[in-house]
Amino acid sequence: MAFAARPGRGESVVPLDRSFLVPLQQAGPKTIAACESQPVTAEGLRSLIKACSDLAFSKTARSLEGASELVRQSEPAILVIDKTFGVQAVSDWLTHAQKWRKPTAFVVWGTGLNESEALRFVQAGARGVIRKTADPVTLLACLRSVVSGATWMEDSLFRQSPRLNPADDLHRTLTQR
Repeated sequence: MAFAARPGRGESVVPLDRSFLVPLQQAGPKTIAACESQPVTAEGLRSLIKACSDLAFSKTARSLEGASELVRQSEPAILVIDKTFGVQAVSDWLTHAQKWRKPTAFVVWGTGLNESEALRFVQAGARGVIRKTADPVTLLACLRSVVSGATWMEDSLFRQSPRLNPADDLHRTLTQR
């Protein structure tokens, strides 16, 4: 999939190919499983996916250990992993999961994600990173993109933070010490 910079403030990356927004043309739905700490959130994901003809929700695990068993036994197309299990724990789990050589792709989601965490998850083996606050269309776009073989990251994760913008340093007033 090709990407281009969007002109304007905070240059963000936008996909040029929007084909991931439509249901996938395939034989049978792709299965989505979740490793989610909150049962209500997992049920919301199940409900969203239930309305899609190209995706099917399979199972939920409530721990990373349960997720390991779920992936080994049912091999879902995607496992959505809750970041609340901890950045280090999820990163280590993703690194370990790569050794299994299963066809499952991993998407990490969380309410508080930043750019460095997103990149860390991708380096560890995640194929998608998204905030739990994303709208349903964006979440489905992420899942469809990942199931089709692409790596997907929400563009809002890469917007420059004012404290990281070197241009702001030029305009900051000095404080006497």
